[in-house]
Amino acid sequence: MILQVTLNGMTMGLTYVLIALGFCLVFGIARIFNFAHGEMYMLGGWGIVLLFGQLGLNYGMALLISALSIGLIGILLDRFFFRPFRGQTIPPMVVALGLQLLLSALAMLAFGEKPVSVQSPFTGITKIGDSVISNERLAVTLTSIAMVAFVYIFVRTTKLGLAMRAIPQNMEGAVLLGVNINRVSYLAFFVGALLAGAAGGLLGPLFYVSSFLGPWAVFKAIIVVALGGAGSIGGTIIAGLLVGFVEAFTQHFFGGGVAEIGGFVLIIIVLLLRPRGLFGHEVV
Repeated sequence: MILQVTLNGMTMGLTYVLIALGFCLVFGIARIFNFAHGEMYMLGGWGIVLLFGQLGLNYGMALLISALSIGLIGILLDRFFFRPFRGQTIPPMVVALGLQLLLSALAMLAFGEKPVSVQSPFTGITKIGDSVISNERLAVTLTSIAMVAFVYIFVRTTKLGLAMRAIPQNMEGAVLLGVNINRVSYLAFFVGALLAGAAGGLLGPLFYVSSFLGPWAVFKAIIVVALGGAGSIGGTIIAGLLVGFVEAFTQHFFGGGVAEIGGFVLIIIVLLLRPRGLFGHEVV
């Protein structure tokens, strides 16, 4: 039973990590709470509905095209909506809230208000010891692990990744060393939106797709980033897994209603003990 619940928690935790990593990157580079980030997750789900469910593309190809397209949307949002307010606090938050409402309204006009299910591209189960995991959840888990590992290695080992880590620590110093802030900001928004869109595409066949999923996704991202520590990539990964495990165990033992508040209880306890989160900078 413990192994079964752990497997379920890992699946959800890894998808939370995908959503929250993008939110963390954007906050670290631009110091923006991008409340429209959840809409990237929602659009990723609708991308799978259109490309895989309706047009019949291969699921992997549909996921790739959808995620890349949403990554480009992230760049556009940065260029035309957030860059003019860089360095400010309140205006970008107002813009982000406006974009959240706008994208949600456009999705409702384009796709409707009713949730839509997508037929799973994977069938069957895989046995792990005495427990079983559906091949659908296994595919989501393995894909999420690969994407999270790639982002972590990219940020830790490449020059662009080094620039993404340097800007949150000392933006003026990074500029003096020749770091192109606009280029790094584009990259952060692109990768952030891509990861959120991929998470929506992965969870679409597992649950459902709706135009109202954006607020749920951004709330999860805020919980995970605040818990791990704002600006901490490693902290975000650990916190996302932790939230997934806590929700899986509370849902198993106490039901779905308690599981929904499990993450909030966890973050309250952690922030009371460590106001900066588990591993990161002070949450502001």
